[in-house]
Amino acid sequence: MKVTESQLKQAVLQVLKEADPGEPEEKQASDVGVVLKYIEKINNPTELEQVLTGMVKHAPNVPRGKTVLLKFKNTLVKMTQDMK
Repeated sequence: MKVTESQLKQAVLQVLKEADPGEPEEKQASDVGVVLKYIEKINNPTELEQVLTGMVKHAPNVPRGKTVLLKFKNTLVKMTQDMK
């Protein structure tokens, strides 16, 4: 399955979107839920690379995006060391 630019943009926006101070936490949870609902459709290295690259490129548009990326980097290093 090929991920279109529009689908990727939509997924990235929803994954990285942080709640505004006035935004209910349920809204944020539903945004992430939408992305997680479709994550299993990413089933080859090219699609995975496109999604991850899109998320990283979007991070500067998210409040505290750099902090989130740095935290993710540390988690990613640990996870990849445990992978077979």
